Amino acid sequence: MKDPIISQERILDRITLEDNFNYSVYTTIGLTEHNDFYVKLEFNDLDEESYKSVISLYNLPKELKIQSQVITKGNYDITHIVVEKFKTNNNLDMEWECLSDTPGPSLIIK
Repeated sequence: MKDPIISQERILDRITLEDNFNYSVYTTIGLTEHNDFYVKLEFNDLDEESYKSVISLYNLPKELKIQSQVITKGNYDITHIVVEKFKTNNNLDMEWECLSDTPGPSLIIK
């Protein structure tokens, strides 16, 4: 896959996942060569409990509903994401690289 064309890079953001989980993140948004939205989330200030909840969300076998100040302000048609890549370290830092997924046919291959 070619690198996505980035339109918003590392903007401090507040996101809500699955209508229930709120996080502070740096959000990057771009467009892939197949015209899917690319979303990179760099989670900030995770404590041990929120770190565990982010990992639990990552492990769900479905697309995740997302709401974001950056997505809303930029008027991007992004309502769901599928996590494609996941990075973490010993300092409770976490990064997700995602593709957008609209409700309906899923990007997840079963």
